[in-house]
Amino acid sequence: MFAPSAVLNLNVRLTWEHAMSKSLNKVILIGNLGAGKTTLAKGIISGLGAAKPEDVTSPTFTLIHEYGEGRAYHIDLYRLDRAEQVATLGLDEIFDR
Repeated sequence: MFAPSAVLNLNVRLTWEHAMSKSLNKVILIGNLGAGKTTLAKGIISGLGAAKPEDVTSPTFTLIHEYGEGRAYHIDLYRLDRAEQVATLGLDEIFDR
């Protein structure tokens, strides 16, 4: 598990890397409940300038949170267990942006 302060400090590096490359567009995190995925997402999303870390929350029940007017999405598929459920979310539209 990542220490929250170390993850949130990641935002400075990500901001610079994003500004230099503009190629960071998808990050997929896989892990058990409580593994630190949302903490890492806080660092990534704040590093991209899309939201403050305290505004980034787990979308466990809503499934998708949008930040920075579509600059970042935090998607949680944990509660879905069939491909048909995922297909109805419109992820193709999000990933095509």
